[in-house]
Amino acid sequence: MQFAPPQISKAQRPLWQSGYFWAVMLLQLIPVTRFLAVMLGDRYTYIDDATQHIFWMWQFTDPNRFRGDLMADYFIAQMPPGVYGLYWAASFLISPVVFNKILPVLLGIGSAVLLFLLAERLFNDRRVAFWATLVFVLQLWTTDDLSTGIARSFAYPLFLGFLYTLCRGWRWAVLGCLVLGCVFYQPVVVLALAVLTFVLIPGVAPEFQFNSRLWRRHLWLLIVGTLICAAILVPGQLIDGPFGPILTKAEALTDPALLDGGRNEMFVADPLRYWITSKRTGLGLTLMHPLCVLPALLVPVLRWRYGSRLSSLKGWSGWVTLLGRVFWASLATYVLAQLVLLHLYHPNRYVSFSVPIVGALFSGVAIAALLELCPRPWAGWSRTTLTAVLCLALLLAHLPLWPMGLRVGQYNQIYDFLRAQPATTRLASHPSEAGNLPLLTGLPVVASMEGALAWHPTYYRAMEQRLWETLNAFYTPSPQVLADYVERYKVDLFVVPLYRLSSPSRARLGLFVPFAGRARALVEANLAAGAKPVLQQLAEAQPLIQQEIQDGGLRDVMAIVPAQTIYQRAGR
Repeated sequence: MQFAPPQISKAQRPLWQSGYFWAVMLLQLIPVTRFLAVMLGDRYTYIDDATQHIFWMWQFTDPNRFRGDLMADYFIAQMPPGVYGLYWAASFLISPVVFNKILPVLLGIGSAVLLFLLAERLFNDRRVAFWATLVFVLQLWTTDDLSTGIARSFAYPLFLGFLYTLCRGWRWAVLGCLVLGCVFYQPVVVLALAVLTFVLIPGVAPEFQFNSRLWRRHLWLLIVGTLICAAILVPGQLIDGPFGPILTKAEALTDPALLDGGRNEMFVADPLRYWITSKRTGLGLTLMHPLCVLPALLVPVLRWRYGSRLSSLKGWSGWVTLLGRVFWASLATYVLAQLVLLHLYHPNRYVSFSVPIVGALFSGVAIAALLELCPRPWAGWSRTTLTAVLCLALLLAHLPLWPMGLRVGQYNQIYDFLRAQPATTRLASHPSEAGNLPLLTGLPVVASMEGALAWHPTYYRAMEQRLWETLNAFYTPSPQVLADYVERYKVDLFVVPLYRLSSPSRARLGLFVPFAGRARALVEANLAAGAKPVLQQLAEAQPLIQQEIQDGGLRDVMAIVPAQTIYQRAGR
């Protein structure tokens, strides 16, 4: 079961002796070393999504942490079993928080190797494979899909592994990739089955005709793969998890959390944002690196103008149809996800990793072809000096200075103090500031905006109630109201950002609809009444620890207030 790309010449050197392969692997060290230097240089650096998906993994090294915590229980329930198992196994050797910083590098290197192998298989030209992989590396490290180290970071290696084994005709390996997709990242499975379906349409290769032996073998692969994936995935879809079913589209259309300005903004009024730029519902075209798009658009022109005179364009009928099927399968699954919105996760997930792969492969062809067209005076050194200059210029000019999605915890003294507390300590902080505390300290918080995901109504209503009560507690001038909050949620320590309690404009920063308006209104009401929140009074007069930083010329102060002082103020 093998498509029509030409076979690799037996006279060609093995991969491990290929200068093109090792050159692109060495060039990948530029973003890799930069990423590791930043992420491992400070223990309080993290990628944004880790505050949702990784924080609870402190349990792997200390089972007493996050026991019975609402947010931890929710995100554990949403974690794919493969990702869970990988982090659990790694926890015997390294902290899950540190492993989260290293895993993207391993996945990135593996993805680059697979793309090089795929490009070589399709084009029989290692120059094309070199340029395609270089463009792909740029795409990997200029978005946060890889750097998060969570389930979606596995999309690239899983899908590339599927395409490569499919091209090689390794049926059992294809089925293995589908199984891995089921346990690591399910959108890959849906897209892979769509690709298998589209490849059944005759025309992929001359010998791939309807009802031919090759066609029937491929149909067998599709049927068996579908049955295996259904056996793994369907039981979990039929049984509601601990937080009930996902919300319906009708519920989502009226939920402020999913509308403009909401925490899970999805149904925006601007059609351009909804269909093109959104990371949830759009095609995500703005997230593609320009080199994945612009050179690829030149391929039809180069094909029309130069035909088979350029070695980079040979084998056109063998590989372009397969890549075309991948592209159309991506669009088809995107449309399907729009039709059954929320039941196949976000529609964008079906184009966000497959289309850049196709774009990088086409761009590799275009760049290699353009270099073939270099004038003869350049030909003597274009393979060495020109290539080296182009590679370094592309990498240095296009790679971000900092990893995408990078966050740095600024209150090191606060975090150090909290890390020294017992594992059962429970925190409360302003909802906009509480998001990184569980990840950086290993302690649970009552509520945070980071944890307020609206996809499951049972969970979100509980979290929404906590957010309202936490806002009221932070801004209340009544010791009794604050003491009631402490008793209800068993709070031990308050982490108080003083700058959030006295400024209407800064109170709403980091909050989403409808909580932002509520925070501003509470501050304005206190100012009008000449009242000061109890937590502000205690944080200024009786903090356990206080740290001040300068942020953009503004003075920010964070303080820790023990619950015991609140009981004393309330006379209890």
